[in-house]
Amino acid sequence: MKYFFDMPMAVTIVGGLHGFLFVAFVVLAYIVKDAYNKDLKWMMKAMLASILPFGTFVMDKEWKREQHAV
Repeated sequence: MKYFFDMPMAVTIVGGLHGFLFVAFVVLAYIVKDAYNKDLKWMMKAMLASILPFGTFVMDKEWKREQHAV
């Protein structure tokens, strides 16, 4: 949108929203880790999933399997 429609403000808005959602994911992952006594490995996998494209979709399947096991 920045180049095709000459709207540089769109980058600012979407970029800020993206950053907010990333920070919210990290905070919520820490809260889940703490509440459910997850180990550091679980937290690192959550962080890796948040960085890799479509990583959260892959981890969602694993987390659902984990939930059904309990």
